[in-house]
Amino acid sequence: MKERFSAMDADPVANSPEQFAAFLKTEMAKWAQLVKTAGIRGE
Repeated sequence: MKERFSAMDADPVANSPEQFAAFLKTEMAKWAQLVKTAGIRGE
């Protein structure tokens, strides 16, 4: 698994479920703002 992550330039991080949920919430807000600003629409 470590090799597969490395091949994708991904760094595994050990977090609690709460930390992961907070990360996802932050990322979703960030990307939602970008999509809205850029006027991107789904097909």
